[in-house]
Amino acid sequence: MLNGRVTIMGKQFRRITDEPNEYVKFSMTDDVNIWYATLSDFIGDDEEFAGGEYLIKIHAQGYPMTPPTITFITPNGVFKCDQAVSLDLLQPHDWRPALRLDIVAVHIVAALLQWKTLGARGIVNTDIPRKQTLASISREFNRKYFPEIIRGIEDSYATYSANWPVNTSTDAGLSRISASASASNCTLI
Repeated sequence: MLNGRVTIMGKQFRRITDEPNEYVKFSMTDDVNIWYATLSDFIGDDEEFAGGEYLIKIHAQGYPMTPPTITFITPNGVFKCDQAVSLDLLQPHDWRPALRLDIVAVHIVAALLQWKTLGARGIVNTDIPRKQTLASISREFNRKYFPEIIRGIEDSYATYSANWPVNTSTDAGLSRISASASASNCTLI
């Protein structure tokens, strides 16, 4: 049974890391049911998430037949930390086994961006300046309290993103890639 689970989750990881995802970087732990990801490079209508990097833990026990449990580790001003994210997409009655974990993560980014109209349990009501403050200290927070997890995500990302084709058709695309690479190597002191 365990070998089958390792195969399923390994294929899932390869599938979701085969192509670029501008908002999510993944890492799978030795326990194939526990993944980590960072959500970053999105801004928000009022720039409330600019510069933010939000670490999430994905509990994938029973996935893909049952929805994963997603918890935020990094304070973000929208979802409570260490409490399951409660979105319709993640409810058993709305779950679709065909959903990949990268799609789920992008839906969570969308929920963050739609925080003003979000009606889910586990929502924190913070104002825009508080969200901006949390975004500005998020990278430092992650590296101070979760350095091994962040290092694992960065190492994993460096490995799987090296296989992506480089788009040389526009300077703008290369500039965005360079800016993203530079930003991901910065730490706040």
